Amino acid sequence: MSGSDAVCLREMIAALSAEHRELESRWQRLRVVLQQVAHGIPAALDADEVQDFVGLYQRHIAREQAELLPMAQRLLGDDELDRIGMAMRMRRKVLGDAPSKASRT
Repeated sequence: MSGSDAVCLREMIAALSAEHRELESRWQRLRVVLQQVAHGIPAALDADEVQDFVGLYQRHIAREQAELLPMAQRLLGDDELDRIGMAMRMRRKVLGDAPSKASRT
């Protein structure tokens, strides 16, 4: 990995990690209301909050797909990419209720 790759990757990972934390926080707020609805309890779901969450999630996924994944494919071997993919799938399975994106094929 060249020096510029390392700097770019470090900055990208920091930004994406911050977005992960923000998405998780927003999802937990939405989840509370959605669980109430699922249990037949009347609850108001804020349309702006949902739209903000969806927009942030779509931008986040687009950035991962457009920037992070191509860099990972360039810098990492197939075995390492497979290990990362497995770890992500296991994380989603453990969390169970967190939003997820399609896994790498």
